Amino acid sequence: MDVPADTLDEHALDPARATALRQDLAGALRQLSVDEQTALHLCYQQGLSHDEAASALVWPIGTVKTHLARGKEKLRTLLSAWNPQL
Repeated sequence: MDVPADTLDEHALDPARATALRQDLAGALRQLSVDEQTALHLCYQQGLSHDEAASALVWPIGTVKTHLARGKEKLRTLLSAWNPQL
């Protein structure tokens, strides 16, 4: 996806703010259940599909989707100070 260069500057974080965001994200992730962390890691960091994550974890696909939804909602709440419109 191409993003206009002037838009990138507008949304870029200064290094101190980027570090603070990383720290807040790491802290928020630690507050999730192990199952939520695992589902988010496999699907968003490793790029697995919901089906692939379900197979890898030997969970029903609905369980993967539930842990993803719960984890994302918790992160949205925990990180709302970064973007109150979320």
